[in-house]
Amino acid sequence: VFFKRLAAGVVRRGTNVIVPIYIAAALRMIWLIICFGPLLIGIPVIYGLTKLVAWLVELWWAYALLAVECNGATFIKLGQWAASRRDLFPEEFCNRFGKMHSAAPSHAWKDTENVLEVSFGPDWRNTLEVERDPIGTGCVAQVHKGILKVDESSTPKNVAVKVVHPGLNKSVELDLAVLMYIARTVERISPQTEWLGLTDTATEFSELMNSQLDMRVEAENLKQLSKNFETNQQIRFPVPIDGYVTELCLLESFESGVPMNQFIQRGDTRLKKRLARTGLA
Repeated sequence: VFFKRLAAGVVRRGTNVIVPIYIAAALRMIWLIICFGPLLIGIPVIYGLTKLVAWLVELWWAYALLAVECNGATFIKLGQWAASRRDLFPEEFCNRFGKMHSAAPSHAWKDTENVLEVSFGPDWRNTLEVERDPIGTGCVAQVHKGILKVDESSTPKNVAVKVVHPGLNKSVELDLAVLMYIARTVERISPQTEWLGLTDTATEFSELMNSQLDMRVEAENLKQLSKNFETNQQIRFPVPIDGYVTELCLLESFESGVPMNQFIQRGDTRLKKRLARTGLA
């Protein structure tokens, strides 16, 4: 726990560098080796003893999920991406890690209150009611259901309140530096791996992660998606609420829906083709 907190939490404080990033990155890598080492050792169990030691296999999967969840947004995002690539990873892996799309670790209600106060001022409760328990949690933010009351003359509106997890920028910055270091080291040690484009992939992933830390970017993306599909009445996206979009918090219209994974896991090929055609129309 000491190494984890030190590596993830003390890289920067404001504009003052507390620990040089290469030292913090080294500590972080030590922690990752300690955390993920048992998983690598246990891989033969998954492939060789599945039927003989079923309980041990279940323990391995439980530890794998816990290890990813405990290591923060960057690794949860990697797990989410891998779970969505059923063309690359085994079905059991995708099914088990697929829950991370909406059931990642959540932060405390007090942290949500702090973000709401920073974003909308100390009187935010005058216009907004927010349920304490989140209805969904991702690697970057968690979502609460809420009711927006702009004034007495307007009708209250059901909204989704998306709140960024606290302290995310520091931990993501460090993990991205570690991933970039690993990619460059692999390409330097083994030049034949350059065709894999590990450094380019790490750079692209870093840009993706950094953009997702800002809810203003997500609001603009939602507007663009709505514009792209404005002629298709079968597709609808949440609408950002003007005046309630900040870097750390996003209010959007509450839209009911079904997770895409539920359709992907079904065996109905015709339904999948229909959905694909709808999205490409």
